Amino acid sequence: MPFFVPLLLTLVMISLIVLVHEFGHYITAVKSGILVEEFAMGMGPKIWSKKVGDTLFSLRVFPLGGFCKMLGDEGEDSGETDSRAFCNKSVWKRILVISSGALMNFALAVVVLTLLYLFDGTYLPVAESIVEGYPAQEAGIMQGDRIIKLNNIKINTYEDFNFYMQDFYGQPIELTIKRGKETFTVNTETKIYEEDGYRRYIFGFVRQEKKGIFESGEAQSISIGEAFHEGICSMAFYVKVPLTMLVKEIASRQLSINDFSSMVGVVSIVEDIVETPSETPDVNVFWDIVARMARFLGIITTSVGLVNLFPLPALDGGRLIFLFYEAIFKRRVAPSKEAVVHAIGLFALLAFGAAVIINELFLYYI
Repeated sequence: MPFFVPLLLTLVMISLIVLVHEFGHYITAVKSGILVEEFAMGMGPKIWSKKVGDTLFSLRVFPLGGFCKMLGDEGEDSGETDSRAFCNKSVWKRILVISSGALMNFALAVVVLTLLYLFDGTYLPVAESIVEGYPAQEAGIMQGDRIIKLNNIKINTYEDFNFYMQDFYGQPIELTIKRGKETFTVNTETKIYEEDGYRRYIFGFVRQEKKGIFESGEAQSISIGEAFHEGICSMAFYVKVPLTMLVKEIASRQLSINDFSSMVGVVSIVEDIVETPSETPDVNVFWDIVARMARFLGIITTSVGLVNLFPLPALDGGRLIFLFYEAIFKRRVAPSKEAVVHAIGLFALLAFGAAVIINELFLYYI
């Protein structure tokens, strides 16, 4: 398949994520009575623009990034006296406007993942059946039991169970089980079994399948409420996993540049999604790609929202640090000093991003 196909798909996906993020800032600013001077998609020179009301909407030549320019967002140094200026609004309105971009990214993830589960189905941390002779049966787990905790870690989705179980392979584990209205705990462990020449840990229950609303088969169809619940829980899972892994790697001093990804890595993953056939037999290839792209979109938009909230200069999280300081101590940091901090942070982030891109070019294409 030509390289431009995954590249185009990546650009469309990233543009959607940026559009949603900037729209979050825009709509919250407008509802807060702040004048938005320009809402731009892309960076660089304008290729199209149109003024609607007081806001200029524009498209720019490079289809990456975007911005929502608000009156007075440079701070008090701008000298704006207009009541619609960002700098003249209450600190809590400014906090809401700045955080709304990331919140919209999380909301996009919930919507996309909910639709994915609604049409493609999912699996639940519920025992559909028990395999004889394995630890699940020995622990007394029965058909219909739902796993709600693993060693006091809350389990919302089967992804949760599968991810955290890897940390306890071969170790004693405590499971909290919900059976009807009853909740109780069991103590068990995973064990190594050899099957077809492979040695692997096996627990021994078949997860419960929920099929999509238009799918055929014996499994029960997922409801809208269940799909929405799974969408929220999956978005939360995609927040927890990178944070958990980041903390572990920092604590073990194993964090390296290979743990970070740029658009180059995203294009590579999209290329794999498009070109790698599904492992499921008799699946519609087109809809399988759509489903995998939807899940990847949910992961990426969640990651963008999460990274934007990191307390680093030049990011939304960095701006929030100054706003929370103002909210707590009832005084503002001089806008000129804050601007210097963000400028230095932006330079550092751009330099680090360039290093990540170069590293990924060597990993994937050179």
